[in-house]
Amino acid sequence: GNVLPIARHFASDRYEDILASLEADDSDWAVKELATLRTKSPQACKVTLRQLAESAKLTDFADNMAMEYRIGARVLVLPDFAEGVRALLVDKTNDAKWTPPTPEEVSDELIDAVFAPLPADEEWTPYDL
Repeated sequence: GNVLPIARHFASDRYEDILASLEADDSDWAVKELATLRTKSPQACKVTLRQLAESAKLTDFADNMAMEYRIGARVLVLPDFAEGVRALLVDKTNDAKWTPPTPEEVSDELIDAVFAPLPADEEWTPYDL
């Protein structure tokens, strides 16, 4: 059957594959989506893709919350968060300079570190009533 463009272009868990798929399609929709993605933090896009893949494997709400907390704790201290706030909200220039600047430079090790367990005394735990 005919696969919707979003399903076809966003099928991969690799950000580089998604960009390449969009680049190969000259439709107005693909060109617009690619242009939008090119304005986003490559690191944040890779974190989001990993988060979607990981959350699909989790069956427990508490495990999802622990993952969300780890991501938040780590992403807040990476340069792209402050740079995005500066470019979008403070200066309103939309000229963010991402670190690293390209998807190819965002290493698996960096993404792994975002998802790594926190020290035991810093992990999110459910509140027991």
